[in-house]
Amino acid sequence: MFDLPGFEWFRPDLGGSVAAARANAAAAASRAGAHDLLPELERMAREDDAPFVFRWGGTARVGEVRFAAVNAVGRLYARAEAPPALGPVAVRRAMAADEALRNAEEALAALPDEGRESLLALAQSEVAARCRPDEADRKVVQAYRVLQRLGAVPYQWQELDPRTLTTPLQEAVRASQLVSARPRPHVRVADRGDPDRTLGFVCVGEDGGWAVDFAEVFDAQDAEEAAVWVLQRQADGVDPVEGLDAVVVGLRGRFAVELVR
Repeated sequence: MFDLPGFEWFRPDLGGSVAAARANAAAAASRAGAHDLLPELERMAREDDAPFVFRWGGTARVGEVRFAAVNAVGRLYARAEAPPALGPVAVRRAMAADEALRNAEEALAALPDEGRESLLALAQSEVAARCRPDEADRKVVQAYRVLQRLGAVPYQWQELDPRTLTTPLQEAVRASQLVSARPRPHVRVADRGDPDRTLGFVCVGEDGGWAVDFAEVFDAQDAEEAAVWVLQRQADGVDPVEGLDAVVVGLRGRFAVELVR
């Protein structure tokens, strides 16, 4: 989507002070195939623990820039058909915003007044310098930063799988996002090299339109973009079930696709 010449707004955002913008820029840079930025994205994947709030499934959650950078690095490795050279990186599932607030409140209450005030001041300073969230998300981001400073955010250290170019945790999240049954008919889109590795679904929704539901990993997002492109350009105005046929034809070859009636 961002591969037009000169359309590289993401370059300055990568070095900016807004955490959510850095995460978005990392994704955009990888979609654009900006391989010259791979060293910077690898550095971000290892080091940029700045938190930001995003919404998934109607729930506010807290992620970190480095998690988005890991996804971006995997995409660039895949496009270059290069083996992963990133090494171990810290990963964890996104924390629910209300969990971050609750845990930080409990942790702060256990500190003496002086320690509590100094920690809050440090977290506020770091959030202002490295995160700059929307005002509505500021308390959540500060709470998460407090937990990070206290060592109360647990991580796993994992490496990218040489074939999928995702971490084991990313694969676990991918599978959990796609576990529920989808209404029929639908198209199941999967990894061409591993047809059992589902990336997402295109369904006929209750309103008679199409519902597109894909996981968060980079190749699932690429599959979603490809499916949406087909629906918008080749299936507009046709019967929804015929639109599913168009998705099968349009994605076959790049992905494993199955029309389930």
